[in-house]
Amino acid sequence: MHALSADLQPSNSSQVLSPAASDWRLVETGRYGYQRSAGLNSSWQETGIVERYARYEDCQSGRQQIRAIRDARDLSDGVLLTVIAHSRGQHLNHLKLSLHDQGGQLRAAVRYDLAPRLLCFSRERLSGSAQRGTLELPVTHHYLPLTRNFLGPVIYSLARQVNGCGAVIVPRLQDPRAADVLSPQLETRQALALQRTTEQLSVGQHRIQAQEYQFLGGPYDQQSRFWVACESARLLRYHFTSNRGERWACELVELSNLK
Repeated sequence: MHALSADLQPSNSSQVLSPAASDWRLVETGRYGYQRSAGLNSSWQETGIVERYARYEDCQSGRQQIRAIRDARDLSDGVLLTVIAHSRGQHLNHLKLSLHDQGGQLRAAVRYDLAPRLLCFSRERLSGSAQRGTLELPVTHHYLPLTRNFLGPVIYSLARQVNGCGAVIVPRLQDPRAADVLSPQLETRQALALQRTTEQLSVGQHRIQAQEYQFLGGPYDQQSRFWVACESARLLRYHFTSNRGERWACELVELSNLK
């Protein structure tokens, strides 16, 4: 377990969001806030979910590293998710994800090694059981490693494909206690731009032009709405209703772009 999770420990979130090596330059940080309502006639309430990300660059090599943490342990059945993604140019090379329970106990950890048409993964659980496997991929595909900072680019790219449809690899997280949690699954998702005109949204001191989209698949239906930045493809806001009738709203509430 230690080989997969050594740099994903939740004891200090600032450590999870900071790479061990000193040659990485921090270029962007952000925080998403979540609100929830029991139904149409209920008021919005803060959820206590904390989701942060940090993006780093190595200018000499062209590598990028994104680190994200989503802490939902204030919810009754919530878990802590950590994600570390390595890429070169536009190509994702490696992914590490881990889940911790409310007591900080590591539940599962997984590593994805990514080639153009093949995903190799190794996965370990608290029980000590290990799993290794491969997943063949279509020529065009996208990765969605669960946290909001990865969602905007997926929506932006899908909307520019034929009919807005494409293959998306998503780690399993329907049930954090399931034996196959965090294993890769290949899904078909669809993204459609809803308005020809854009609108300006505020994130702290930033004023950002955004396009409204519909994103279908997984938990999202035709009533879901997503606002993605026109230039950066950064997700700024979304609204959706769960199959239990709960309304959810998520918004980028902090952004520091250091480039």
